[in-house]
Parts: sequence; C-alpha cells; structure tokens
Amino acid sequence: MKNRNFIASLMVLISCFFILTIGGAGAGFAMDFLVPETQEAGPPIVLVFDPVPKPNWVAPPQEFLEYALQTATIYVNFLPAGSLQHEYTCQTWPVNAQTAFNYAASIAGSLVNSPVQIQINACWTDLGGSGTLGLGGPAYTVRNFSPAARPNTWYTPALANAIKGIDTDPLKPDILTTYNSSRTDWYFGTDGNPGSKLDFVSVVLHEIWHGLNFSGSMSVTNGLGSWEWGDCGNPSIYDRFTDDGASGPLLNYTCGSTSLAAALQSNNIFFDGANANAVNGGSRVPLYAPNSWKQGSSYSHLAESYNGTANALMTYSIGYNEANHHPGPVGLCLLRDLGWTINGSCGSVGSKKMYLPLVLNNYGTTSGWSTIISEDFEGAFPGSWTLLSRGDYIWGKRACRPYAGSYGGWGVGGGTTGASLSCGSNYPDNANSWMVYGPFSLVGATKGDLNFKLWLNSELNQDGVCRLVSIDGTNFSGNCTSGNTNGWIDRTLDLTNVSSFGNLMGQPNVWVALLFSSNSSTTYAEGGYVDNVVLRKCPTGATCPAGSNQALTTDSQIIEIPAQMTLPR
Repeated sequence: MKNRNFIASLMVLISCFFILTIGGAGAGFAMDFLVPETQEAGPPIVLVFDPVPKPNWVAPPQEFLEYALQTATIYVNFLPAGSLQHEYTCQTWPVNAQTAFNYAASIAGSLVNSPVQIQINACWTDLGGSGTLGLGGPAYTVRNFSPAARPNTWYTPALANAIKGIDTDPLKPDILTTYNSSRTDWYFGTDGNPGSKLDFVSVVLHEIWHGLNFSGSMSVTNGLGSWEWGDCGNPSIYDRFTDDGASGPLLNYTCGSTSLAAALQSNNIFFDGANANAVNGGSRVPLYAPNSWKQGSSYSHLAESYNGTANALMTYSIGYNEANHHPGPVGLCLLRDLGWTINGSCGSVGSKKMYLPLVLNNYGTTSGWSTIISEDFEGAFPGSWTLLSRGDYIWGKRACRPYAGSYGGWGVGGGTTGASLSCGSNYPDNANSWMVYGPFSLVGATKGDLNFKLWLNSELNQDGVCRLVSIDGTNFSGNCTSGNTNGWIDRTLDLTNVSSFGNLMGQPNVWVALLFSSNSSTTYAEGGYVDNVVLRKCPTGATCPAGSNQALTTDSQIIEIPAQMTLPR
C-alpha cells in the first residue's frame, strides 16, 4: 500500500455550508471544500530505443515557431551531481542538453494552459545499455481536490493544479524525469534534424507528456491485472477512458483478476475519449498492449500503428532520424479528455481553430525572418514600448530629423521638458532616457537581432545611444555608440552573441532597450535619433539571410563601448 497523506497547509479548506436568502425566500447552497489526498506515484514510464529507424519529422505548432507564446510556465530543476532520483545517482548536466530540454519544455508550455507553475526535476544519469532512453512520470498523485474533478480518481499534480488553480503541494515538484547519460548518440539540436542520432528534444517532450497525465495505473503482476498500481483502490483519470475490444471499459473487470490481465495483454485495448476520438477519424484510439506485459511501456503509450505519423511522439520507442516536436492531435486532445485546457480544439469538438503539426518525411527549410516588433514612428508612439527616465526628458516622436517618412525618434524629444525642445536644440546634461520592449520569447529561434537606423552627434566617449538586452527586465547588457556619425548609419544588436549573456536563443523572457545617455558636462546639438527599428527572430527550420549594413561615411567619428546598465525604477 502506497503512503497517503492529507495536505494540512494552504490547501486544507474546511467544509462549510452557506445559506443565502434572496427576496425573502431561502436558497441553500452547499459548498464542499475538499481536502486533497495524495499518494506516491506508481513506477515511471519508459521510452526505449528502436533499432529500426522510422524517419519522421513532426514540427512544433506554427504559432510556437512564430511567437513562442507560453500559456503554462514550466520550470526545470536540473538536479546537481550526487542527487538521487528513480533510485539513480544523478550526474552533471551537459549545457547543450539543458538547452534542448528547455526548448522541449517550452513546446509543452505553449500547448497546455495552467495558472500554476509546473516544476520538473530532471536527472542526468547512467541508465546503462538496456535501451532505456528516458523515464518519467508524476512526482506523486492526488485525488478529491476539486468539485471540477472526478471523485475518487487519481490525477497527476500538474493536471490537478491546473484544474484547481492552486498548487497542491508547493514544496514538491510535479514531474520527475531521468535520462540516459551513457549514450553517445544523442542529438541536442533543436532544429529537428538528428540524422543518425537520437533527438533529445523528442525524448524530453515524450516524458513531459507522461507527467502531464498521459499514463494510467493498470498493470499485470503474477498473471493478475489490476489498477491503482496493484492496490485495487481508485483508478486514475486515464483509466476511466480505457476500453477493451468488445466488452467495454476495463474498469468493468474485476481488479486483481486473470481476465483483466488477459485484456491488458490482448493487443486490443483503446482510449475512448470524445476529443481524442474526434481527431482519430471518429474511432477509439488504440493503445500499446503487447501479448506479454512490458512494465513501463504497455498501456500508457499509443499503438505502433501511429509510427511515422503526426502522433508518433507517444509511441513506446524512438529511433534514429526521428524528431517529434509535437504530441500530435491525438496526444494533445487526449489530454483535453483528461481535463486539460489546451490551445486549440479537437476536430468537431469545440469551435476554435486548432494548429496541427506539420509532418514531413524529408527535411527542408522555410524562408523568412519573423518580426517581433517594428517602429518607424509614423503611427502612435510609444505604443508597445515603455518609456523611462531619471529626469524630464524621454524618447519622443518628432519631425526634426526622420530617416524616412515624416517622423523619427529623438532621445530627449519627449517628456514634460523634452517635448518643448525645438529642433536643433542641445541635449541636456545627465540624460538617461530609456525605450524598452518586452518581454518576448526566443524559444524556438535560431537567430535574433535588433536593427535600427542611428543619427548621432554627441561628446565622444561620454554620451551616446546604447542598444541593450536583458533576461530579467532590470539588468541590461550590450553596446553604446558614442561620437558623431555624420549622417544615418545602421546599428545591430546580435542576440546570439551578447556581452555578459552570450547566446539568448531559447530564452523564454527577453527585453530590449534603446538608451540615450549623457554625462554631467558638455552637450552637443540634438544628440541621438533612431528610426526604422526592427526586432526579429529566425524560427527553427527557416532560412534567414543576414541584412546589409550601410557603410560609415569617411568622416564619421564614433566608437563602440561595451555597456552594462540597470533600468531606472
């Protein structure tokens, strides 16, 4: 019998009864505030190596590639060397493996919705040469936590928290995953082109999906089939949707029976949910049920018939030249049956458009940068930009010196005092004028940059315009241009190579800023203007040519200065 406990902290709510009286008539409403019960999770679900390659490429959702919007925050705790998980001792995580892991987590976070952060404990360890690539599942299970959930039914904490809107146990992780460090054939890229290697992103996404509740509690031990991992108590929410080939729900069988064992090893069991069925041609979804029970593989995976399709991610094995960066419509809509709110709808169930994955048997590329924001100062300003300053001068939309069109951005041309400056006026001492955009995501991007036109007349090595980036919205790093450009020039901030931060690709929250700064003495006419500002990224699989920069005039007198700045508050 697994250990069970009643949560007695923030989640313990006292059952009570409210009587409301309206217009002289008594209307009673019984409001049941449930006390969640938790227990240890069952054995982890495994993903194994398939020595027979089944080349397949399932791209992430198009909206993820373009915008990387996150509707669930997934925090990955990379366990340090010496930690214990799943009875293994963890080793130091390779940096490129962490990058691939975060990318997979961001895909998952763009597909499901949760107001509660999902925490994953991730272990990198030697699983030997057994063929096991990774294993994972929930850290524990929870039942009777919300009237919105099925009573007397076990849920993973990630799903329970999403339904309830409160963390069942803030002191514990939600998902435990472990990966095989002994393999030398991992591919840690995020472009879905592993070639003759194993795509790590696919393996991570697979195990995350199990932790989100793509797993059941049924098993076969000593010839007897049962649920609740052999305890014959309450089933899991997944179990409530599983059928055999003819008789109906597996829960109609006697728990602890040979007949249930026979059904679970019949190669003829199904997941029967309205949403999953709708994207499966209206038919029940076949599950992996080989004639001999395979612990960690049987029952909690899709049938082998889904290999080579958009739904291949949740089959029990993966081989070389296979990259599945989306659970597929069946894998996604199965979660909706279990209780998740997903991004999109499932066939005829629901009314919103669903963004399905693209499946290709040959790898290729698309073309074009994806623009995150552009600013030419011809429309309303500041719009999506945030303007900050330590004084009375901020960035302003002015007609003084546009690069193109009628307006440009003057570093001190706005604010209570700056707006009254006439064109050609000297900029003030101690200017500290910020123009900030963010946060935005670079998850799923292979390149990114901030480009703009700059006109500058400032004290050399003292005053100038800075282009900066941050990953916390406060501490910024980048470069400042100082001096006299003698006309308009191009400036670029390469987001793959930033001083102090390095490569920002894969970061879920990023801010950029343009700053005009001056010291306490010696000012020049006008200072700095910018125009045609473009922030862009290159999605995975896209071909994005570099832009051409306008050459400096021969009498330009400027220098570039590395900079680290703190945003004024």
